[in-house]
Amino acid sequence: MRCELCREDHETTQPCRTALASNKNAPAFVVEDAMVGRQLGSFRLLERLGVGGMGSVYLAEHVVIGSRVAVKILHPSLSCDHSILQRFHAEARAVNLIGHENILRIFDLCREGDLHYLIMEYLEGRPLSKFAAGPMEAERAIPILAQVCDALAAAHDHGVIHRDLKPDNVFLIEPRGRPPFVKLLDFGVAKLVQDAQAITAVGLVVGTPAYMAPEQFEGISVDGRTDIYALGLLSYWLSTGRLPFQGDRVSQLMRAHLVTPPPPPVAIRPEIQKRWSEITVRAMAKRPEDRYQDARMMKADLLAVLDTPAPRGLPAALRPPTPRPQRLPMDVEILRPDGGVLRKAAGMELSKDGVFLGGSEFAPPVFSSLSLRIHGPRGGAVKLECEVVRHVSATQAQAWGMSEGVGVQFVHVTEPQKRALSALLKGEPVPEVAEPRPAAEVGGPGPEEVLAPLRTRVAAVGADPYGLLDVSADADASAIRARAKELRKQLQGCRAPRATAEQAAEAERLMEKISRALQTLAEPLRRAEWDANRGNYAGVAQALAAGLTVTELEKLRSRYLADHPRAGSHATLETMCGRAFEQQGELQQAAAAYERALEHDPLDLLVHQRLAALRRQRAEQARAGAPV
Repeated sequence: MRCELCREDHETTQPCRTALASNKNAPAFVVEDAMVGRQLGSFRLLERLGVGGMGSVYLAEHVVIGSRVAVKILHPSLSCDHSILQRFHAEARAVNLIGHENILRIFDLCREGDLHYLIMEYLEGRPLSKFAAGPMEAERAIPILAQVCDALAAAHDHGVIHRDLKPDNVFLIEPRGRPPFVKLLDFGVAKLVQDAQAITAVGLVVGTPAYMAPEQFEGISVDGRTDIYALGLLSYWLSTGRLPFQGDRVSQLMRAHLVTPPPPPVAIRPEIQKRWSEITVRAMAKRPEDRYQDARMMKADLLAVLDTPAPRGLPAALRPPTPRPQRLPMDVEILRPDGGVLRKAAGMELSKDGVFLGGSEFAPPVFSSLSLRIHGPRGGAVKLECEVVRHVSATQAQAWGMSEGVGVQFVHVTEPQKRALSALLKGEPVPEVAEPRPAAEVGGPGPEEVLAPLRTRVAAVGADPYGLLDVSADADASAIRARAKELRKQLQGCRAPRATAEQAAEAERLMEKISRALQTLAEPLRRAEWDANRGNYAGVAQALAAGLTVTELEKLRSRYLADHPRAGSHATLETMCGRAFEQQGELQQAAAAYERALEHDPLDLLVHQRLAALRRQRAEQARAGAPV
């Protein structure tokens, strides 16, 4: 077993040699198996659950009432070392200070003769190291990481830094039919920030080298961001099934953690969400000031990933591919509305669902519409309507082994177009495809029927993107995209030959307005800024759900409060009222107060989280038939 002190494997029935070497007056070692059946205080030891370098953990039962606990006993041979005994006591003190549901509870600190032991909560489950057999999907991993964030946030609030976060110290209780519940273990090397002296063994590195932050190797001061680094490594391990830095020697790991940039998780598993990869890399920044500044910020970003579709849901040609030889590019023409050529591009990857256009000079907005003509290498061409679904930056292209460019997805593909695409994929000559007839020619609404209501709406709402798209102020991103797509499809029918030149020109102008409205509401940062300045906190909440980062939110909030100097004080007053109502169990009044606070300060993340939690609580009460 890996020792907590020397970080090397040695016999589990023996105490740490490193500790013994520094304690020449230590008494003889007590054989651990002899402890089974012994009574300590009111508890009888039933079986040994595990052994480490500092001590052993037993399952114990109260001799009168039969309740079960875990008992952690310090090796008697180590109890003469004052610094180790201090560390053992510090664990109880640290956990007692925090008192959080995601942290293992310690009920008592006891001594009997030369035995020092802790009475702890007994858990039935398994550590994360045995739960995760390989890479995990975001839907399973992020709820676990979020609970670890909660535990760390509570610890940091009380000035306690864990300093040894790793899969073995994340214990999962698995209730039948429910997601795993996290208990954070082993605060034995925790640091109390307010302590004048750190409790460490002389000459020993405190922590597990594979999960240690650069500042731990350098021996400088640590704070909550040290745990954030380890949490980033934990996220890396869950998302990829491996750690970023490999090596058996502490010196190798130390150099890697100090100077080597980790490869992004998405470069190892291209199918994972890009945002999850970015969050993980940020948490592992070498400098503490470049990481998340607290665990709650990281949790908010992680939970937003669950509302972001994974890349694997895209057509194969549009996913971040694993490195492979690229095909020879196909000639692609990007067309103007009148059918003329706007520009040319190189089709680097093609599938029946979409094409990837290589190059850095052309970057139309995501979700915007394009008309393409793809030329086959053996003659012929096919014209297709498309929608931009992703951009690949230079950095991403380098990580994924592909070209910088734009991915587009084909829309409204007819059977003749499908046959032409099949020929392109096989390298055969492309059969001639007749131009699809406009919707107006096949019984759809005429140009004026489409344009008139849109014209009236634009006159009524002006630049308001919600009004232009005719969606509610709390619509989610998928509903907004679907509505914009529907409107664009209608406007595409307003073309020659049925439409006049004036109608076609008006349709193009309206298409541009719809694209701008979509950009405002589909891009989280722009939506949050728009909604904050109009007091629409529900829209800000949707921007957070769509991936707005806490850093972006805080920058927006600083500008907002500077522009609205009285908003902060009004919001604070309402937030205090909300907390008072909540403490009294008046959840409806508390939610109303939090809503009023957000009307003043729509960008306050903590109030958003509190309101969301209250709404979930009230919904659960309603389902259970309790009064809300």
